[in-house]
Amino acid sequence: MCKKKSVSCERSEVVFRLPCSFVASDYLKGPLAKRTDCLNYLVSTILQRQAMGAGHGNDDFVTLNAGQLNKIMAKDDTRAVIEAAVSGGAIVIDKHYAKGSHSRGYRLNERFKNDKIVKVKPTDRRMIDALERQRNKHQVHHKDPKTSKLIQQMTDEFYKIDIDSGLAREVISSLPEESNPFDRQTIIIEDLANENFIVFPTRWGRFYNNISGLHSQVRTALSYKGARLRSADLKNSQPAFLGLRTHLIYQHLIHHNPYRDRSTVPSHNHHPHLLSPHHPVHLNPHPHHIYPAHPYPDNYLPYDSDNLAIYDSENPLAYPSDLALFIREVSEGHFYESLQAELNRKGVTVPTIKHAKTRRKMERDDIKKGFMTHVLAKKKGYPSEFRNFFAERYPTVDAEIRRTNQSDYRNLIRELQRLEAKFVIHNVAAGALLLPSKPLVLTLHDCIITGEGETDLIVGEFERGFREIGYRMKLECDIF
Repeated sequence: MCKKKSVSCERSEVVFRLPCSFVASDYLKGPLAKRTDCLNYLVSTILQRQAMGAGHGNDDFVTLNAGQLNKIMAKDDTRAVIEAAVSGGAIVIDKHYAKGSHSRGYRLNERFKNDKIVKVKPTDRRMIDALERQRNKHQVHHKDPKTSKLIQQMTDEFYKIDIDSGLAREVISSLPEESNPFDRQTIIIEDLANENFIVFPTRWGRFYNNISGLHSQVRTALSYKGARLRSADLKNSQPAFLGLRTHLIYQHLIHHNPYRDRSTVPSHNHHPHLLSPHHPVHLNPHPHHIYPAHPYPDNYLPYDSDNLAIYDSENPLAYPSDLALFIREVSEGHFYESLQAELNRKGVTVPTIKHAKTRRKMERDDIKKGFMTHVLAKKKGYPSEFRNFFAERYPTVDAEIRRTNQSDYRNLIRELQRLEAKFVIHNVAAGALLLPSKPLVLTLHDCIITGEGETDLIVGEFERGFREIGYRMKLECDIF
């Protein structure tokens, strides 16, 4: 592979990757007929972002900033081009747009799902120049200079790895259609092979990059110094970060509870989360109770608190027993297995297939999906046996989840993503990039990818991070 700044390295020409049955001129008529490059750019960008795994939830919408679109597309006609594509059924827009706070989400129509991609060259000279300028800048400029520098460093790390394009294509051709919707895997390997490296941060802190959406079987085509890549990732990371967040909030309330020295218990109507000194953060777990906001400021980051103490199962800091149990299970990495054993013991089952009458015992993947759907981001209006069990087993944690998601069921997921990014990217990965031995450092959410023989260095950075935050999580190292 051509390495960065090599004299012989030539950037590939600008092309759009489009579904083979998509034709922009079918949707743009009259004065908009000259804007086919604009629509091709939009569709190609949606495909690339989806290939990187940046789609949201089951609907797979990717958010695109209108200002960024206007820099490439014809600004005066951008809105009309998008409206024409929506009315013609080429793309779908989500309903979460809020001016000044939330960009629109876009996805392609499902009818293109099984299409292979084709390449189309732009003809608009102004657009070609704009795309070249964007590519030469090499990276998104983040408003935070430290984050911008980190993005650049992590982009440069991709020049260290190699890809066997022939092997990758062979593996992709063997994948079932449902494992490669919209031919996304082809987009990923083409970007890697052409050194079109991208690292971009999301609003909630996560970084997406060229390997974020790479299928596990296609990973075999990647190498570093002639060997397969290695990974160090956090086991049951979402529950583990929920444990960290609850632990830090609990510690904050212990140290900032104005009632902790009083013998009287404050009224539940004012502070249901501040009870006696013996139970300073026992939250009322009843699902219909409305919790006011905590008394700490909205911009408070409990992660940065100086008042942490390392959790010790022998000295659980007077935690309510359910919180101590939850933190022990998630930090030791067997939370999903513990839930699976308990739910199966209680006879909780799931349909063998969706809506089927026959049922089976719950497997680990069912637990993981159920925790995400029915606990972390449960929508209102439907009963959940899974959620009821969780609330009964961990009432303190469940009450904090309900308080956080009171205004929007997505609040907690977003906060956990911020916490994950702050620890994995801005602490562990940033520290690894400063090591004198310069190991390979690529991130994949709760995981850091590195090279053979360099895993111990990454593990060492995780251990340093655990000591700094006063909280441990279970690491698992394997071939990526």
